[in-house]
Amino acid sequence: MNFSIYLLSFVISILNVDFLLKNSKLIVIETDYIKVESSFKLVESTKKKEVYDITFNVTNKIGQDLFYVANYIKSKEYIQEYNESKDQKLNDQDNIEVSAPPPLSTSEYVESGGAMKVGTGSVKSSGGRSNKIDNKIDDGNSNAKEIFNYSLENNFFEIIIPPSKNLRFISDLEKSPNKAVFFNIREKKPHPIFFKNESDKRIQISDVENEFDPIVCIIPVQGLSKVSRLEISKKSGPKPADFEIVFSKNIVYSNKTKLLLDKTFHLSIEEAIMKYKELQKILNENI
Repeated sequence: MNFSIYLLSFVISILNVDFLLKNSKLIVIETDYIKVESSFKLVESTKKKEVYDITFNVTNKIGQDLFYVANYIKSKEYIQEYNESKDQKLNDQDNIEVSAPPPLSTSEYVESGGAMKVGTGSVKSSGGRSNKIDNKIDDGNSNAKEIFNYSLENNFFEIIIPPSKNLRFISDLEKSPNKAVFFNIREKKPHPIFFKNESDKRIQISDVENEFDPIVCIIPVQGLSKVSRLEISKKSGPKPADFEIVFSKNIVYSNKTKLLLDKTFHLSIEEAIMKYKELQKILNENI
C-alpha cells in the first residue's frame, strides 16, 4: 500500500515537472555590459487560450550607469484597446499584425560595432507618439486603430514571435494593460521591448531644436524590469519553447546600402554623444 502511494506520488511529480517544462521558459542573453533574463510563466489556461506572463529583467554588469543614444523614426502600427470584462474570443479577432516602419532619415543612429547587410535583419515597430489615425476597425468588442507615429527606438533587445495566429501581446502589463498588439504571421517576426529610460539630454542634429532629436537613454546601476503578457490560441498557437530573445540592431545607410550595426553602451553621456556625432559624420561623408 505504501509502495503504491509512493509510486503514485512519484508519477505525479514527474508529470508536474513535465508540465512546467512545457509551459515555462527562461531565456538569458548577455554582453560584457548587460544581461537580459526573460522568464515565461503560465498564469491562465482555458479551452481556447493560454496566457503567459513574461518578466524581463535587465542587469547592469558594469556597476555604474550605462548610456546609449536612441533615434525617433516614423512608423505604422495597429493598436487594439479592449475591455477585459467582456468575453473576448481569441480565435475571432481581425487579421492584425505589426508592420515595419521606414527609417526617419538616412543617417539613423547606430553606434560603431560589427555590421552586416540586411538579409534576415530585424523589423521594428513600437508604441511611440501618435500623429495620425487613418483607419479604425470596430468589431463591437474592441477598437483597432491604424496609427502613424514618431517613435523613440530606445529598445536594445527584442522578442522573436514565432509563426502565430491571433496572438495577443501586451507590452507593459502594469502601465498599459489594455494596449495590445496582435500577430497573425506565417514567419518569425521580431518585436522590440521598450523601457521608459530616457534622460533629459537631447542631441541637436539641425539648426533648430526639434522634439524628435535623438535622446540619450540610460541603463541604471539597478537595472531595468518589466512584465509583458502573451495570450496564445491553444489550438494553433506556439509554446514558450518557440520564442527567442535577441539583441537589437540599428539600421544605418551608407552609399545606398542598408546595414545593421551592433548597439554599444558608454560610461558617460558625453562619450555617448561624441560617438554618435562621429558616426553621423562618417555616414554623411559617404552618402
